[in-house]
Amino acid sequence: MACFRFLLLMICLTGIFTAKSQCPLTEFFVSETACINERILVDNISQEAVDYEWDFCSGELVNNPLAVPVLTNSLLFRTRSLRVIKQADGWYGFAIDQASSPNRLIRFFFGTSLSNTPTVVDLGNPGGLLNGAYDFRMHMENNNWYALVANTASNSLLRLSFGTDLNNMPVGQSMGSLGVLNTPNSIYLLSTGGSLFAFVTNGGSSAEIARIEFGNSIENTPSVSTFSVSGGAGLRGISITRECDRWFGLVTSYNNGKVFWLDFTGGIHQSPQTGEISFFTGFNFPASLSVVHDGGEYFAFVQSALGTQYRLNFGTSIIDKSGTGVSLGNLGISNENFALEMVKSDTDWFLFTIDLTNRRLIRETFLSSCGASLLVSSDRHPGLIDYQTSGSKKISLAVKDIAGNVSVTTRNVVVSSDQAPDISFNSQNNCVNHAINFAAQNVSGNLVSYQWDFKDSNTSNQANPSHVFTSASEYLVQLEVLAANGCKNIYQNEVTVINQPLVDFAIPEVTPVCTNQPYAFTNLTIFDSRIPPIWEWRVNGTVVSSNQQLQYLFTNSSSQSIQLAASIPGCESILIKNIPVITEGPLVNFSSSGQCQDAPVTFTNETTGAVNGYSWDFGDGQNSTNEDPQNNYGSPGTFNVTLTAFGSSGCNNTRTKPVTIYSKPLTNFSVALPPFSCSGTPTQFTDITPNPFDSNLASWQWNFGDGSGSSTTRNPQYTYQNASDYSVSLTAITNFGCSSTIQKPVTISPSPVASFTNSPPCLGVPVSFTNTSTGSLQSQQWQIESTFYTVSSPVHAFLTSGNKSVTLNVSATNGCISSINKTLVVPNTISPDFSFTRNCINQQTEFASNTVNPADPITGYAWNFAGLGSGNANPQAFSFASIGNFNVSLAVTTQTGCTYSVAKNVTIINAPQANFTATPLSGPPPLQVQFTNTSVNATNYTWAFNAPTNSTTATVFHHLFLMI
Repeated sequence: MACFRFLLLMICLTGIFTAKSQCPLTEFFVSETACINERILVDNISQEAVDYEWDFCSGELVNNPLAVPVLTNSLLFRTRSLRVIKQADGWYGFAIDQASSPNRLIRFFFGTSLSNTPTVVDLGNPGGLLNGAYDFRMHMENNNWYALVANTASNSLLRLSFGTDLNNMPVGQSMGSLGVLNTPNSIYLLSTGGSLFAFVTNGGSSAEIARIEFGNSIENTPSVSTFSVSGGAGLRGISITRECDRWFGLVTSYNNGKVFWLDFTGGIHQSPQTGEISFFTGFNFPASLSVVHDGGEYFAFVQSALGTQYRLNFGTSIIDKSGTGVSLGNLGISNENFALEMVKSDTDWFLFTIDLTNRRLIRETFLSSCGASLLVSSDRHPGLIDYQTSGSKKISLAVKDIAGNVSVTTRNVVVSSDQAPDISFNSQNNCVNHAINFAAQNVSGNLVSYQWDFKDSNTSNQANPSHVFTSASEYLVQLEVLAANGCKNIYQNEVTVINQPLVDFAIPEVTPVCTNQPYAFTNLTIFDSRIPPIWEWRVNGTVVSSNQQLQYLFTNSSSQSIQLAASIPGCESILIKNIPVITEGPLVNFSSSGQCQDAPVTFTNETTGAVNGYSWDFGDGQNSTNEDPQNNYGSPGTFNVTLTAFGSSGCNNTRTKPVTIYSKPLTNFSVALPPFSCSGTPTQFTDITPNPFDSNLASWQWNFGDGSGSSTTRNPQYTYQNASDYSVSLTAITNFGCSSTIQKPVTISPSPVASFTNSPPCLGVPVSFTNTSTGSLQSQQWQIESTFYTVSSPVHAFLTSGNKSVTLNVSATNGCISSINKTLVVPNTISPDFSFTRNCINQQTEFASNTVNPADPITGYAWNFAGLGSGNANPQAFSFASIGNFNVSLAVTTQTGCTYSVAKNVTIINAPQANFTATPLSGPPPLQVQFTNTSVNATNYTWAFNAPTNSTTATVFHHLFLMI
């Protein structure tokens, strides 16, 4: 098999270097048949490649797509193009509505999967530059996102800059027509040889394509050239791909229903050969298109403006310009459609388009049931893969060399419906020249043979073999098994084989070796770091440590046996060394209290044993010979404090302990300027002490300097009643109890005193307000209801009754402020009224108020009798000296101070004059007398005859007198 692969490789190399000397060799081996869940070894033998793109489920573009609406949105009005791009783990889409109003950029966000329903955001018209834009392309450079836009209506190219995040609002810049753009439609971007190119189709009568070269940055001023497409009319969509070292493109010709090819035989910098696609000619108003390769084949998808989609299949080569084509219809979506975007996510292809009739975003998927354990890979050697479903599977590998040349190879694997056996193995031991035990693991139980490959030229056909590796290395051990149903399976696992550790250690080189003194035993063992040994230290046969290095204190003066064992799975090495003489020494120990910078730290000596003296090293350059010393550390940090006790036996034992000293805070605070530091109002104090690098601020103690004020709040407010200079102190304390204090002078400025007066607040009557505040005033602001005034004495009319809020804020020249608020009660208006009696000339006519207002009682009355007199009583009498109509008015004043008035015409008439005649005047009884009423100015009459019978007859009346 190896010889066959070598021969095939040489044939492939010879053929490729003969036919395509500039193309990388793409070749790999894989089994042509497999069972379900059988691990297949993919053996890559490609040459001269730097990038690898594996697809283990390729070939789905030969299937017909399933189109479904994703969302409906009114923003999708005249969107001629759509672009989808990935930023980090999120998928974004962009579209442009090219209608003259509003010319807007639209952003979609799908989240982490293109199968999600995206959110939609209207980004508007960046800089107002979009003008009938037909197409655009996205580009990333130096972590910054850009979009190049073909601005059709203004014959210009736009550059939109998003910065480092597609969620940003882009900034637009017009690059003008570059001297070549004429109704620019579609645009395509590609990078090669360190240069960025843009190809823009001109939709005018010239049928030209502009080639715009930016060099190494899209920010550069580009160089421009054009080439024509013979036979084209109204060029629209353009897409370019690469086959090996050759660039090839397609462009749609909208006006005459054709698709033309562009063959850049001389390189992308040269004008291409052009021609019409002849193997399929059924295009109807072709607009957008996209060229992609999948499963080792090149495809082009073309979108008609009338909704129909076309698929062109060029097979394994697109530069031969031959293939097959098919109309996919409108997929039940729409009869008005321009946009088309092809996107590959892992192994899945998505096609997005826009249904303009119904303003819907459409997603098309190409159904495929692959079932691969690994969908895609960029590794040179992807290892083992398997399929969970049966059927024909297609594996494709696209490679790229350092020059950007591309080559693609595809292999088919037919997976039967039989189930492959499960298989794995484990191993025990890792030591070279020692037996390593392997054990196959299988659940299905139907295995009939085993084939082990230890990758050191040795094999085995046992189920559970043992194997001795003679050299240390990493071995990718492989087990292949065969089941009774004829299915195979493979399992690979890397086994690390290392040399046996070579044990050595060093004992302390001191004289004497003393008890109660820790000594370091240095491990000098030589071992393989891939599998560090398990360490075991023994002293006199007792295990004392499993650490790599040993620190040990001897407690008695007998001879000592030190043993170190280093073991790895499968082998062990041991070394023993002896210390014959141990001398008794003091047991050194100490403790400390205090842990703050610039504060005393007290050390307590806890040493036992016979001692002649002590020596302290505090780790900061300071020393002491006292038994229980103190030390002040001027800086924070961890200091190794060493106490040496001079033993009577000659053993000078030491003990070192780390002592951590924490920073004292650099206490500081600030005080806000007026109006936040004025008398009678809260003064804001702000702690600006930085957190020390080694601790956190935990508490604060303020003294406000007025004899009574204090606080433990970090940023307190305090109200000083009097303006003055105060000495304020702040102590900041850390979580380790370290503290420092700062004292600062603080000036409290005098505050003005706000006050005002006002005329009575009557409904609908202008109310005058007067600022009566005291202090060196600089400005004032009134808020009366919802109206603001800045004049000293505003006038305001209340148009509704009820409680009204009036606030006056005054500012002094020193920046201090004061405020006062009053609630004024605006009463309801009242309608005064009065009545009168005895309206006769020269008589006391009586006037009485009928006005009632219990909510705002009346406190005063003012009568005006036509200018002839006045009065303030109720009731009020007045005598008119002549007859006629007189205008009498009444003004009432309420408790609020509001005045309301009413006027009436009062008619004064003459007083009545009684008179009558009698006929006869005398005679004997019974006497019949006729009385005639001759009174004037009367309306009612009463006759009295000094008799029981009276009368109210107005004129003639007869009366019979019966007596004298």
